[in-house]
Amino acid sequence: MEPLKQPEENFSLKKNCQNRIKMLFDQLRQTNQNVQSYLLIVDEKSLRMISSYMKMMDLMELDILAVEQLDNERKKYQKQHAIYFISPTKESVDLLNEDYADKKNYQYGFAHVFFSNRISDTLMKSIANNKYLMERLKTFKEFNQDFMCKFDNIVNLDMPEALPVLYSQKGAAQQQVIDIIGNKLSTVITSLEKFYGVEIVYNRESNKISESIALSVSQRLNSIVDDLKQNNNTDVLDKNAGKVTLFIFDRSIDPMTPLLRDFYYQPMLYDLLDIQNDIVIYQTEDDPEKQKALLSDPLDHLFPRYQYKHIAEVMEGIPEEFQDFAKNNTTAQIQRGELNNLDFNTMSDVIKKMPKYKQLLTKYTMHIKLIQDFWKIFEEKDVKSLGEIEQTLATGVTDLGKKAEPKKVLSQVGSRISSDVLTENDKLRLILLTIMCLDLVDSDRKFLMSQISPQAAQTINNLICLGVNPARHSQKQSKSKGKVDKTFRKKVVSKMQTQTLSLCRHTATIEQNMSDIMENNDPNNIFEQNLPQGKYNSIKINLDEQFGRGANNKSSTSKKKKLQALMGGGDEDDQIQNTVPKVIIFMAGGMSYSEIRAIKNMPQFQNVGLILSGSSLLKPQDYIDGLQQMKSNVQI
Repeated sequence: MEPLKQPEENFSLKKNCQNRIKMLFDQLRQTNQNVQSYLLIVDEKSLRMISSYMKMMDLMELDILAVEQLDNERKKYQKQHAIYFISPTKESVDLLNEDYADKKNYQYGFAHVFFSNRISDTLMKSIANNKYLMERLKTFKEFNQDFMCKFDNIVNLDMPEALPVLYSQKGAAQQQVIDIIGNKLSTVITSLEKFYGVEIVYNRESNKISESIALSVSQRLNSIVDDLKQNNNTDVLDKNAGKVTLFIFDRSIDPMTPLLRDFYYQPMLYDLLDIQNDIVIYQTEDDPEKQKALLSDPLDHLFPRYQYKHIAEVMEGIPEEFQDFAKNNTTAQIQRGELNNLDFNTMSDVIKKMPKYKQLLTKYTMHIKLIQDFWKIFEEKDVKSLGEIEQTLATGVTDLGKKAEPKKVLSQVGSRISSDVLTENDKLRLILLTIMCLDLVDSDRKFLMSQISPQAAQTINNLICLGVNPARHSQKQSKSKGKVDKTFRKKVVSKMQTQTLSLCRHTATIEQNMSDIMENNDPNNIFEQNLPQGKYNSIKINLDEQFGRGANNKSSTSKKKKLQALMGGGDEDDQIQNTVPKVIIFMAGGMSYSEIRAIKNMPQFQNVGLILSGSSLLKPQDYIDGLQQMKSNVQI
């Protein structure tokens, strides 16, 4: 077996998730060998979850005849077996019960019900009281896989509501969201092929959001382990498995980074173009029909390579790759001159001459077109100058490495927000950053506020929910978390001396925190953390204490071989998946694509299986939407 140079590329949470679903359906087929096919019934959330791991073709290979949504009107198939893969919510359970509300007018012949997470006793009771459902219920199980994973090892809990609720509501509403996050995060750990030792590290903040989530995860994980023990199903618990460390942060530690423009490929795409559910829409000059493409498409080998690269590398690298491919392809009769001064039309002509490679080359075309589309916006809005102002605000350091002059920076901000080229949201982003980073007098503040609508102005007031007081700096506790000091500026200047790419001098707080943690820790023994004093607490889950020293150390040979066959791997793949330490970094309130990019590019994580997660994945507009939905009584 070769040395583990970059096991994060070999460890695949997405592959684990695919495999668990395949194993689930395969076990169902083995138990019901006379059943030829199944219908798969999903609700909105479980559909998004399954779709993030698998395509319809994958499901058809598992004897899934069709996928139907639970809340849609559906045709009755009273001789057909149906698999319900649904969320443990009242809405979904009520619809399940409605399918079997009548002895004769039932929806499907038999039901196999799987919940993505823990179902409450109340909902369990409502199912148990439905005698017509119970007559046709063949399988009932909590599957414990409750998250999206479109991009490998990037986990989305699909909870955009968490940002406004966690930071502007208290009591039952906030606690409910905390419990849901705890339940979902726990299933990330149980979806690892193997685990044993778990440490949950959380940042200490006065709002106690991270601590509350850590306690919720601990309680839920212990409950799952107890259930595994009671059911004698402890194959997943393996003492030889790599340790799991879950870091929990909350959005209030860095309210600034999600607003900043990021000059790396994925963050810039998602910022400048209208990308919804990771689907891009583009139009080529030789085809009037708009094209749709999924950026998480496993057939797209370009995007994973360039996803976290600086846009300068992308704009140079993708056309060069295309040129190399075309030049080295002996079946293409292309004149050398066609590959000089390569543009979109030339690429289209090349593709027409290479029909056997159309699918591959279409990906090149798509990415070149996306670059053209966002570059047009980039130039129209002069995004480079916007980015420079933002970097100066965020770091307190100019592009020359000098201390920024607040009056000069404020003048630059005023000039840009007076422009008709920028949308109101563009202006709002810049104003939010200015208020976070500069101490303003009333006249300056009033000028900034006059450039946006009252609704947008309320978004600024809502910064108080994240610990940023937008009020005048002479008032008590008014200083924002964004304002920089001399020590911080020194770090920025030091980074600029080693940074070769422009507009990258800001360091996200979560990146700096993880760098500080990893600096004094051996990644191969990350479970034994030397945490910076006063900043973090941790909860350790020691399975030796629960199971004794005789805990299961190996799974059955037949299950292991079946697992490897389904994953398309062998013993070495299995060893990599199982033995590398796993680090899960979670941001309550949402992790931005900029933060994902920053951590993914950190060299300290080359020897661990790195999983990044947020209650949602944040584009700048998503973050602003969350701020707008908060409720505060502050007026400035």
